[in-house]
Amino acid sequence: MTQSQLCPSLDTSKMQPTPSFFLRLWLLVVALPLAVAARPEQAAPLAQLVVVHTNDIHDHVRPREDGAGGLPYVAGFVAQLRRQHGDVLVVDAGDVTEKGDLIGARTHGLITYEAMRRVGYHAVAIGNHDLDRVPLERLRRHEKALGQRLLCANLLGPDDQPLFEPARLVRIGEVQVGLVGLTLAAHEGRTREGLLDLRASGRRLAHEARALRAAGADVVVAVCHEGTKACAELSQLAPEVALFVSAHTHEIVRAPIVVPGTGALVVQASSYARWAGLLKLEVDRRTGRIVRYGGSLVEMTGEAFAPDPAIQGLVAAAEGTAAPDASVFVIENERSLTASEIGLLGAEALRTQTGAEIGFCLPSQVVRDVLPAGRLDYNSFYRAVGLIGANLVAAELSGAEIAAYFTGWQRNGKERPEWAGFRAQRTGRGGLLQPELEPTRRYRVVMPKREWGLVMRQLKSAGADRTAPALKERAQRLDASLAGALRDYLSARREQGQSLREVLAELEAARSPTAALTNH
Repeated sequence: MTQSQLCPSLDTSKMQPTPSFFLRLWLLVVALPLAVAARPEQAAPLAQLVVVHTNDIHDHVRPREDGAGGLPYVAGFVAQLRRQHGDVLVVDAGDVTEKGDLIGARTHGLITYEAMRRVGYHAVAIGNHDLDRVPLERLRRHEKALGQRLLCANLLGPDDQPLFEPARLVRIGEVQVGLVGLTLAAHEGRTREGLLDLRASGRRLAHEARALRAAGADVVVAVCHEGTKACAELSQLAPEVALFVSAHTHEIVRAPIVVPGTGALVVQASSYARWAGLLKLEVDRRTGRIVRYGGSLVEMTGEAFAPDPAIQGLVAAAEGTAAPDASVFVIENERSLTASEIGLLGAEALRTQTGAEIGFCLPSQVVRDVLPAGRLDYNSFYRAVGLIGANLVAAELSGAEIAAYFTGWQRNGKERPEWAGFRAQRTGRGGLLQPELEPTRRYRVVMPKREWGLVMRQLKSAGADRTAPALKERAQRLDASLAGALRDYLSARREQGQSLREVLAELEAARSPTAALTNH
């Protein structure tokens, strides 16, 4: 990335007009002499605003092994923009915690909020992972670490008033910005006392936006833990909002989406602090609308700016106290591994480390991040599979039951479960992989608890209803974790002189009658 791409000045020649821009410009030219004559003290109606937005950071407070992503790079990016422009609006749309680095889990997210405080965020929304199954007291501790109240207008207390600060005004340069926060709305399968559904959240958003405008906001920004489609629906309910910073769906939105009918912009910056969104806006302070804009995603690497050393030092100090095992070296990695390859390694690590005969590891349910090229430590594996792989189960399953799950999941158009401990070959019926197992023999099988629920569901859909209760009773929770199993298994292989590439080749050969069976 070049210096010019970091928005050294607001280049209006590259900005896009909203559909009504030219009409507004014509009206401005006609009306401006009258407005100036009538109110000479009034500030110019058009103002410039630079915005940096993030979402779904999920405790990624370290750069990855390949030198990409993480809050230290976000901090370095924001610092460089502030040196160039003065004040810059910085907001996050929620899911600050869970899924990421080991130190995030060990501190219950406090380290991440502390790092965000040092970055200088102006508003942080609450995501579903920040809220679900989390006591209110912990959220208050998060606010203390952040140095400000979390924004959330659609979670109400017993008095029907928001439990958190719903909105605030902040001045960024010459622009008075109104900020409103929303968390993921209530919907089927997700309810919490006091949590509003999407339409009620939209009405609450409209109320707060009107109040902010009345209080002097030049423009209203919703920091909203909803996907882009839901934000477009909210825009119809709250047309006073000019910009929605969205989240939750981990979408890579490389250019702002314009909502039909309202002209509001919707943006999102994927997840895990791999990107930050950069917006250059021209705001009409009389109408509260964005009349010109430019927006992009900026990859968080060291090509154009350095990671912030203070944030890196903060994380390193916290790890030394609360997670010294995070930096324990495991193995060198020559190239980035796919989710399927991580699943294969996980299945064999579980099988080997627990003494089971068969291991399963379904990538879509367990793998949350890649294993990049570079020097992998325990934190690398925790970040990839740690939280969701913390709960493991073992059970006795017959060969027929294993086959029903293994082939049934493929037949239903799902992914292929990754496995270790048996061979499989393709059948003539649709090319499905079929396990080479004795149907009546029982095997000890280990897998993440999340996948075990899918096994029971698949067997039930295959007509094994009578066995489902018995299956549930067969499950035994293990005092182990997938990340720990991967650490111990691959450390042992390294000590035996094997590279990660050689381990993968050996595992693939051990389970496949022919080389054609691999799908990596």
